[in-house]
Amino acid sequence: MTEPIAVLGATGRTGGSTLRHLLDRGAVVRALTRDPTGAAGSALRGLGAEVRPADMDDERSLREALEGVGRLFNVQPAYDQRGRYQGAQEVAQGDAVARAAADVGVSHVVQLSAGRGEPSGLPHFDNKLTIRAGFEDRGITVTALHP
Repeated sequence: MTEPIAVLGATGRTGGSTLRHLLDRGAVVRALTRDPTGAAGSALRGLGAEVRPADMDDERSLREALEGVGRLFNVQPAYDQRGRYQGAQEVAQGDAVARAAADVGVSHVVQLSAGRGEPSGLPHFDNKLTIRAGFEDRGITVTALHP
């Protein structure tokens, strides 16, 4: 069997689009979501994804969900559901994902990023650089997608 590609944020717009794109191309996809038994998780299973519980605030759940995965699509929300900026949480979640990914042997991460890949002085953009460095510092190859 082909090693699955894990997708964080699979029930959101960006992660969901990525998941569907990968499935359409025949990839084995593992959707990571806080609530795998809810309607969104059921819909992902209906598309052909394997759905596993994972919470970016719970490193143990991330390690369990990433076990057996070699590649990961990574995205952390910078804003909460009310539109409030949550920069410290974004970085903490990114670091938890990087630690878990390194612990289980993920070798390649595709990360949604911002800016031009260099410090900009914009906290949300620069947080993406901090998260990326967390993967690279642990020996994980990162492909950063910039607008």
